[in-house]
Amino acid sequence: MTAAKKERDALENVLNTFAPKNTGSSHASAAATTLEKDSLFKSGSGTSLAASVAPSSSRRVLGAKETDRTRELDNTGVLQLQKQIMEEQDADVVDLTKVVMRMKGMGIQISDELHLQNEMLGMLDQDVDRVDDKLRVAKKRIDKIK
Repeated sequence: MTAAKKERDALENVLNTFAPKNTGSSHASAAATTLEKDSLFKSGSGTSLAASVAPSSSRRVLGAKETDRTRELDNTGVLQLQKQIMEEQDADVVDLTKVVMRMKGMGIQISDELHLQNEMLGMLDQDVDRVDDKLRVAKKRIDKIK
């Protein structure tokens, strides 16, 4: 109930904002505004205010949030714009998938290279240990000769 009142008040504010400003009698303009309000609120069967807008109208419900891209479009135009945006997003997802796959390939190559270099470092470490052992033996022999 409260939501309906808020929506009604918002619609009245929008209507009052867009209502033509007549310099004639205030009684005549009030009657015209009342007629316009009555045509907006012809919802006796408990349907929502959005459903009470005439189905032949191609305009969207007053008070709906609009963007600069949708403000000048009718319902069909908004639907087409939405489809276009979804297609662009799908294309972006495909592009992003390609980039992620390339990064995955690069990550695998980097991992393989690191494993290879770790093996090489292990072999170098073994060679250094072997040469160190030979140097110790050679030092001991030199010490015996002195």
